[in-house]
Amino acid sequence: VYAWGAPVTGPIDNITPTHLVPDVLVRLKEADAIVNQHLFDHQLTRKISQVPVVLVPVDVEASEGQATTKRCIAIRTFLTSDFMTGRPAVPGQEVGNDRCSPRRVSLHDFFDVVA
Repeated sequence: VYAWGAPVTGPIDNITPTHLVPDVLVRLKEADAIVNQHLFDHQLTRKISQVPVVLVPVDVEASEGQATTKRCIAIRTFLTSDFMTGRPAVPGQEVGNDRCSPRRVSLHDFFDVVA
């Protein structure tokens, strides 16, 4: 997992209560729109096959036990030619580091490369 923002230290145990309510869905849609615009702006729509945008209900900067309302955004890239098998796109390899970091839409943005 690649993370933009301040370094993440220690275990993350501050879970933000999250339900599918309008303000949460609006935030996710905003993040999705920013990621998709970034893909178009950098001509990555043909190189990267799928880019699910995931709202993660954690606050990586909150102190232990501190109540929080912040969430993170995870971007899961996928490269494939047949949509049966594939692998994650890696920053600095398939996608340049200058191209894979969308502007911040949350406390932290994660570029998830879990295969």
